[in-house]
This record gives sequence, C-alpha cells and structure tokens, in this order.
Amino acid sequence: MYRLRSFLLAFILFPVLTFFSWVFTVLLIFPNDQKEWWDIFIVFALSFSVYLGRRHAKYHVRKGSLPDDFPNRYWLLLAPMVLLLLYAIFTNFSQNALDFRESGMFGVCALAYASLAASFASACAETEKKLASARGLWPTCAFVLFLFAVLTGQAWLDFDSVLRPSGNEYGVATLIEDLDRNKEGIRGRVLYDYMSWSKRNRLVTLDAPASLVISGGYPLLDGATAFFPVYWAVADQVYQVDEKVDEKLELNKYITCSRTVAAYERLINGKTDLIFVLQPSDGQMEAARKAGVELRLTPIAKEAFVFFVNASNPVTGLTLEQIQDIYLKKITNWRHVGGNYKKILPFQRPENSGSQTAMVKEVMKDKKLPLPLQEEQSGTMGGLYRDVAKHRDLEEAIGYSFRFFTQEMMIVGSSTRVERFTTAPPGEAKPVKLLAVNGVAPTVENIRSGSYPFTTDVYAVTAGTKNPRVPELIDWLTSPQGQELIEKTGYVGVGKQ
Repeated sequence: MYRLRSFLLAFILFPVLTFFSWVFTVLLIFPNDQKEWWDIFIVFALSFSVYLGRRHAKYHVRKGSLPDDFPNRYWLLLAPMVLLLLYAIFTNFSQNALDFRESGMFGVCALAYASLAASFASACAETEKKLASARGLWPTCAFVLFLFAVLTGQAWLDFDSVLRPSGNEYGVATLIEDLDRNKEGIRGRVLYDYMSWSKRNRLVTLDAPASLVISGGYPLLDGATAFFPVYWAVADQVYQVDEKVDEKLELNKYITCSRTVAAYERLINGKTDLIFVLQPSDGQMEAARKAGVELRLTPIAKEAFVFFVNASNPVTGLTLEQIQDIYLKKITNWRHVGGNYKKILPFQRPENSGSQTAMVKEVMKDKKLPLPLQEEQSGTMGGLYRDVAKHRDLEEAIGYSFRFFTQEMMIVGSSTRVERFTTAPPGEAKPVKLLAVNGVAPTVENIRSGSYPFTTDVYAVTAGTKNPRVPELIDWLTSPQGQELIEKTGYVGVGKQ
C-alpha cells in the first residue's frame, strides 16, 4: 500500500495538481503578466509540495506502514528527481533535446520535488524515533545531496529565462537590478553593453562635443530594444549630468527600454516624451485616436527588415513570393526552396511589435498571416535569435528581425552571444544567416541605395508632449551631428542617400 500511494503521489497526483495550478494561475489570475504568474505559480507548486509531503508522511506513520529502511521509504519519491537528473545530462550532451528547459518548468519541477521529499522527511522525523542506525541511511543521504546540488545548479541556469521582467514598463534601473540577480537573460546582457559604465562599453561617441546640450528638463526616452544603442548614446552625449551625481542614477531616471508595444502605450498615456521605434501598427494608431493624441513621426535612420535562418541551413536567399508562401503555410518543406528535406518552422513575433507590424504591412501586404502555433511564436528578439541559432538541430527554423540587432547587438568581436545561450560546444555556436530577398542582400550599401526590398525608417515619435526640449532634440537628431551619431552606432542615416 505504501509503495502504491507513493507512486500515485509522485507521478500522478502531484503533477496533476501542479499542472492545474499553472493553468489556474496563467489563465485566470495573470493572463497578461508573465513575471507575476511565474511568481504565483512557484508559490503554488511549493505549497502543494510541502502539504502533500507532510500529509503522506502523517498518514503512513499513523497506519504504521512506513518501511524502516531509507531506500524503500524514499526511492519512489526520489525517482522523479532522478529522471530530472537524467534529463539534465541528456539536455547538455544531446543536440536533439526537448525544449523543457527553456520553458522554465525544469527549475520549478526540481525545486518542487525536492520540497516534497524534504517535507515528507521532516514530518516523519516529528512522529517517530530517529533512524540514525537505519539500513541505507548514509548512502541515501549522500545521494539526495548529490541530486540536490545538480538539480539546483540546473534550475539556476533555467531561472535565467524564467524569472525575468515581461517588459511592460521596463526601466534601465530595473535592468541593472535584474542583471545583478542574473535574471534578465539575453536582452539584459545585450542592453548592458551599450551603457556608458559597462565594462565592454560598446556605446559610440561624437568626435566633437555635441552642439546641443540639455542640462535640465530632460526628455523621457523609451523605445524598441534594437534602437536602445541610439537613444542611450543620444542621452550620453546631449544630457549634461551633474558631476556630483552618480551617472547611473541620473540617466536611469530618464531612459526606459520597454520594447515597441509598451513604448507606444506609455507614449500614448503620457508616461514618456519621445520613443524610438518603427511605424505604428493600425491598432496603435487607433489607440492614439481614442486617447485623443496625435502620433508625430520623424524619420531619423534607415534599417533593413531581414529574414534569417540557422547557419547550417544551405538556403541563402528567397523571393518575396516564397517568403509569403512559407508564412501562409503553402510551402512547408525547405526542399521546395532549394534546401534540405526538413519541415519549415516559421517563427512569428507578438502582435503590435515593431517587427510584426513590418511583417504584416511590408511583407504580407494584403495576405493575412495565420495564427502561429505556440512553438512558432517568440516573445523577444533575443529569444527568437537564440531559437533559430541554437545548436539543437533547428536547421528548419526561419525568423525575422532587424539587421542591426542580428549583426551588431548579438555579435561581440569574433564571437556571438549564442555561445552563452545554447548548448553548442565551445566554438561551434554560429550567428544566424541573413537571407537575400529577390536576389538582394541586406547590406549597408543596399539599404542606403534602397535596392534591398524591405528597407524601413526608424522614427522618433511624439504624442503631444509639453516638454520644450523635445523639438530641439528631434532637430538635433536630423542634423549632421545627430546623423553622425546614428551612423556610428551602425544604422544608415536618413541624410546620406
């Protein structure tokens, strides 16, 4: 009876309750806030663990059915942890591992099962004599400690992608705090390199002092991740920070990086003065109209909307019609466009994000995109880059983003950030491959000339701000010196056709 109840608890009852707590948390409590529902879900999972472990122990102590030796008492409760350990080994040495780790569930399961076993053991200790001489005690304790150490390490790695902010109102100060706690993942490390106090400090500077100096009434800046290097460089060069004040604390008050969707929302709601983004979606234009504000767009740079594949994919280019057919699910295998016999996995971005808006308006035109499956949608550009580039036999993936992000922000010197965020052996992780469209590659020269078909403008956008320094700042961005800063960052200036 004890073995049967332990098996049902560890492999059926506990997983089912945990799953329903996850569904309840995601769908009913926090359907739109990933960070919050992860926090609550973990609390639920650990609470179930502690309660069920103690209940299991109390019942069998009362019935007198607990085995006297430790292995028989614990092996069924520890079996799931052994399976997680085997999975961790498989994940780190195989190129075909499932995406269990990247969903973040590994860390939650590891901690939850450890809590289940710990609460069971503590409840047993409260109601029976010590078993210091029990058969198998010390080998079992050593094995449990080994499991705990390995799974805790694996859980720590996975929480890097689990407990990170959702990006709704994501200030740079929050970014630094999360970097200190190792929770922000790819995006945080990418952005941090472009802050003036970063050790790597990839921030560009002007050859001469900025012709515009703002020493008070600093405009509040926000925007897309890919344009963060531009508007941080602008603030670094133009905002005159009091030398007596910590530069981190001062600039953090005026710069946010909340991504395109949230940046437009904050601009429309009057929480920021100026955002650096691509053109607004129809939904964002409608939201501005309902709020009674007018979005004013000033082109400040040119950028290429690019399609990219895994470096091992032999395909080097596609036509516009082929791209449309891939995303309309009319072409489903790479062999139909000159590649290997592999099913195509076409990643999409969330609705109203800058890249999704560009995809809908510029690429698909009047053709409606089908709703992506869960495995075909990526929340962040950094996550999308990793998903396409990762060393797990994802030669079939295709995604889209912007040239600067894929070729500048994700690459440092001769190495790539992918090396740190995939299971690729050292030296084997490679950056994604950009595809030519209609035979034209997305190079700086082709963007400048306009020959690349998906060249788009980067805008400085306002919505009726009353800050008098904003018009000055926009004028400066379109001046020769502002364009110099933009070109040095890696974008193509609008004044250099």
